Amino acid sequence: SATVTTVLPLAMSRAAMAVSIHVSLLLVLCQFICSDGIAIRAKAGASDIEGNLNEHHAPDGPSVTLVRTLVIISAAILLLVALLMVMTLPLPPQRVGAVSEKAVYPPKKVMIFTCLVCMTAMANVTAILASAKELAESVQWEDYSSGLIVGEYSLGACVGLGFFLQFRVESLWRAYITFSIMTIVSNALFFQADNRSSGQLLTLARMAVGAAGGCMYNSVSAVIHFSRGPAYTASLVLFQVFVAIGVLLGPVLSAASMLVMGLLGWPGAYNSVSMVMCIGGALLLVALLMTSPPDYDMRDLSRPPEAPEAAGEGHGLAASRSASEPQSPFASSSVALVLMFFNSAALRLAQRLLLESGIVYLLESTYGWSTSAAAGAVGVLGVCNVCVQVIFSRHVAGKYEDVELLWSMEKLQLVGILFMQLSSSNPTALFLGATVAYCANSIWAGVNAAYCTKRAVPGSIASLSSLLIFNQVAVLFGMAFGSILSSFVLSFSPRPVVLAFAVLGPGALQIFMTSMVAGPGTDASIPVVSLALAVMMVLGALLPSLGGTGSGNIFSWHVVFMGVAWCGLAPLGLWSYTTELLGSQKERRQGLHMLCMVSVALLSALGLASVMKAKLGEQQSQLGGLEFVSGRPELTRGLARFVHVVLGFLILAACLFQVASGILKSLLPEEQKEQKEQKEQKEQKE
Repeated sequence: SATVTTVLPLAMSRAAMAVSIHVSLLLVLCQFICSDGIAIRAKAGASDIEGNLNEHHAPDGPSVTLVRTLVIISAAILLLVALLMVMTLPLPPQRVGAVSEKAVYPPKKVMIFTCLVCMTAMANVTAILASAKELAESVQWEDYSSGLIVGEYSLGACVGLGFFLQFRVESLWRAYITFSIMTIVSNALFFQADNRSSGQLLTLARMAVGAAGGCMYNSVSAVIHFSRGPAYTASLVLFQVFVAIGVLLGPVLSAASMLVMGLLGWPGAYNSVSMVMCIGGALLLVALLMTSPPDYDMRDLSRPPEAPEAAGEGHGLAASRSASEPQSPFASSSVALVLMFFNSAALRLAQRLLLESGIVYLLESTYGWSTSAAAGAVGVLGVCNVCVQVIFSRHVAGKYEDVELLWSMEKLQLVGILFMQLSSSNPTALFLGATVAYCANSIWAGVNAAYCTKRAVPGSIASLSSLLIFNQVAVLFGMAFGSILSSFVLSFSPRPVVLAFAVLGPGALQIFMTSMVAGPGTDASIPVVSLALAVMMVLGALLPSLGGTGSGNIFSWHVVFMGVAWCGLAPLGLWSYTTELLGSQKERRQGLHMLCMVSVALLSALGLASVMKAKLGEQQSQLGGLEFVSGRPELTRGLARFVHVVLGFLILAACLFQVASGILKSLLPEEQKEQKEQKEQKEQKE
């Protein structure tokens, strides 16, 4: 799969190739997860093997098919958006006047109530994380369906987003009051749905709770509307602090309410937190009614003279805060910015929900923690996140370039994921790694929001209001995807290493996207990832401890030769022909290109010889199971294997033709070479 994924885009573009080798790397990482489980079971006794297989065997049925389909469709959407983003780069430049010398923060009144709204909205998401399994059992759903209960919030929030879009900045207080009323009603409905043990009513009630979450659009819009200068990035990071507090508040309220209900003689009241959220919504409503709305006039906020308001656009969220040259509403750079903002938000929220839901699931299922203890652990994670983000917003944000901060957080998140992979049976190491990854993720989200919104293009699909809408939809998409994926994967294999690799998948794709838009770009990522992919395929094939068949098996060398050739050297050969990182000397680049492509041909021949010898030893067909029985063709080993063989022969034939033509080209006189290169350059420009 990794080889085919890498090979097919080679004839398309460097961007498509860059995406393909990153996707191939993720495929190999997934295979390492599977082989790790096989190796563990192989070390056990024969009686243990059957028990393990029965314990973690994926159940079948309509519900699991639905969940699996949702996971596959969501992952496909994220990969497609990433590919389209790369093909429409570069991003628009930073708007003139997006950065000024004077820092202006939003009014305290706005920040306080924005904080309360964000806290309540996010607490509605995480309040049921610890009790999701019990809620699923109460309506006779399977464990892996618990993620659906959490993810249903996002479906309702999408509907709510359409409703809250009608509230402009001048109507911020009315939006917040409406949010409070919806929070009270929806949580009361959710409490009743659980008491009646109705799955349909529970779904509708959870979607109603999510509908109130559409107000998150208004809250982030208000922060952006009132922020200026160096405070712009700091305010958006501070907004992530509000989100983090809400994430912390949900599990804390859940644990506290269950403890109180247990003391009162109702130990099974897992959904009592819904009534707590009703009370919180009522208190927020009273506070809003007793407080006067803020002054929305922006004329006193020291707008930089080089960034005048467009006439007639002084107050709306769609208004740009800088003048710019007119351009097409669907210019490629604007589309790239929208796709970047959407995918980044979706991937980051998916990782965050993976960590939140995954840790709760592992602590309860693998380590035997109680529901309240697991909720308390997520609360501790939230406290750490809040503290780190407050320190970051006060002492770091606005003092360094956004690109530097983005890459610093990417690296820090990888360190956290590595701790999770090495945690094994140690819950402390798991929690430490998850905390580091989670905090880095949250800070990255605030910096990325500032980085993208500073490049908003007025009058286009990438206007400020459009970006915020796409961002909110992406947040909801990521929340649903992360919660469903965590419960689905961990219910079949509840191990820390599985959670770590599940978080690493979106993280690797995000690092690739960051490299495209913020540097170093395709040129630096292609050789590193392609060579890493080749090394991993060699190790995976030759090391039995990783599930490989070992060096003594002739078929192993087919995987090695083909993997090194097509996942390692073929992308490197294409890259070396046009890269600028190897200097301006054409001979050096062409020499490396020829070495790589000739090596691809030789290794492909060795790979073909290896698999042919393996099949001869087992007396199998050389055509992927195609045999003629009574004069009629018949596939004895499945369609997928036959297609693999046919594609392989076609690619090898094309490889021989390409290498032969390249060698002939190198033998041409210098004058003919120059004429041919000039013609190729002219065709590329056209």
